[in-house]
Amino acid sequence: MKDMGKRQFILRRGNTLYYRRKFPVAVQKVLGRKEFKRTLGTGDNVGAERAIIAANIEYARLVEEVLRPTREGPRKAAASAVPEYPTPYPRKLSELADQELYEIIERWYAASMLQLPSLPDTPEERAEALMAARQDHADLSLGDYRQLSASMMPSVDRLLIQSGIVPDRKSPRYSDVLHLVARGYAARAEFEAAYFEGNNAPTPTDRFFAAIVAQGAPLLPRRRHEAQRTFGMLLDEYLRHRATMNLGSRTKRDEQSISRLLRDLVGTNARLTGMDFQVCQGAKERLMQLPPKCRDKYPDMPLADIPARAQADGLAPMSKKTANKYIDFMSAAFEHGRLRLRWLSENPAQGLRFKLKKADTEKYRPFTIEQLNKIFSAPLYTGCANPDRGYDKPGNCIPRESGRYWVPLIALFTGMRLNEICQLDTADIGKVDGVDVIHVREESETAKPGENNKRLKTEASHRIIPVHPELKKLGLLQLVAKRQKRNERKLFPDLRVGGDQYYSDAFQKWFSRFLGKIGVKDRRVSFHSFRHTFRDATRRAKLDVEIVNALAGWSTASMAERYGRSNPLSKLAQAIAKLRYSEVFLPKMD
Repeated sequence: MKDMGKRQFILRRGNTLYYRRKFPVAVQKVLGRKEFKRTLGTGDNVGAERAIIAANIEYARLVEEVLRPTREGPRKAAASAVPEYPTPYPRKLSELADQELYEIIERWYAASMLQLPSLPDTPEERAEALMAARQDHADLSLGDYRQLSASMMPSVDRLLIQSGIVPDRKSPRYSDVLHLVARGYAARAEFEAAYFEGNNAPTPTDRFFAAIVAQGAPLLPRRRHEAQRTFGMLLDEYLRHRATMNLGSRTKRDEQSISRLLRDLVGTNARLTGMDFQVCQGAKERLMQLPPKCRDKYPDMPLADIPARAQADGLAPMSKKTANKYIDFMSAAFEHGRLRLRWLSENPAQGLRFKLKKADTEKYRPFTIEQLNKIFSAPLYTGCANPDRGYDKPGNCIPRESGRYWVPLIALFTGMRLNEICQLDTADIGKVDGVDVIHVREESETAKPGENNKRLKTEASHRIIPVHPELKKLGLLQLVAKRQKRNERKLFPDLRVGGDQYYSDAFQKWFSRFLGKIGVKDRRVSFHSFRHTFRDATRRAKLDVEIVNALAGWSTASMAERYGRSNPLSKLAQAIAKLRYSEVFLPKMD
């Protein structure tokens, strides 16, 4: 069997398959992202088939939902009046509640009524169509669906997949769906027969489907169900949807924290039917009175008491940029409820976020030449007492095997993120097509089961970076050879992973202390400033933007995918060699 990872839109990362497909440009502008990405939750070819079908359908429905208002046609008004299939995360059929099943069947039947055949032109054709419709209604109205189940199962499977549910024909729930679909086909055949007889507004005798045919009258149980939906239920559904994505542990933790505060601000039990822009505006105003991470500081305090207590403790309210994170999450949850769950007709938080000045969005700045010289002229690089607590005191030790020594240098010449560098395996540095490279990846070739704790920020972060000539001069490849000779898995074994499974936390704290000790006391610079410094260096070297994106992991597609047939590594190696820091006093090899 052909490897699933080689199929169109399918990407294999280690033992897991991912669905990745580019949105049309018009959809990109509306959604604010370029690609549709989902993990298939398996690396097995056979097991991935149904997940691929579901992903294809979810992609198509999302694109259709965005583009439908801009399309014109004679059926536009009728189509927009009927709800389309929902596309939530994949679920087990056994989890399907009665009300959800009724809503799925209602949507399917309403959509199928838009596909009724037109009235035949000639009396002969009309008589033939009428006879066929009557026969279908007679066959489907027998009450025994066992003889028809084999022919209906493909339709039932397709309906369940379109609804984000795994079709399990062995489940007792499958028989319930099959029974209702058969009743729906019978009601439709009855409708067709009456229509061909000249009745322009026929109503099925089946009361369930008669309610759907009635002029826009939804089923009463569904109306009650809609009235019971709350803001807390919406957040639960959105978080469950996000959990199906390949999110890092830090992102999941942050989103849970944001969700907890939003429940306090808006109200967990607040009805979605009463949700409007004024309600969201009120939540925004209360949010701006709170300090950042207020629930970490005051976990049990009533929300109304926190602003006064924070002011007494000398804590400033959160910035507009921080507040936008909460507003964006709330808006995304409402958008999920509108587009995927069909719980809302509009997004009440749309247009709520703060408009920031350019200075507010630039959290960190590049290092200046003076700051870089202070960093690489510190005792850590010229001679310190020891690499542990004596890194800031002059001495005879230059810790050329320490992560503290190498991580800033690698960041300067590659633009890699802090965690990407700290978590490098020795096997991540190698040679490909004659080029010395650094593999930035989540997979570990040498880790035992359960040992791999590597994390990347985005799918675009997976990339291959040629080793800069200056790093070779400083001895990076010699360090790799030593580690390999000692059978050491990690390139920097002195760096430890944090409680949230990221290496970057501890190093970031150390680096902030390091900057303070060498006299770089500027709150606008941090370790992340190396990425901005790298970007400025690429501008001075006049590198093509696609080359820069591929090197730094800002691109939606790796350079290997974009230039796969034209020896991309040689181009990347030539490009990265152009980066120069001529005014920076770099360490010297003995």
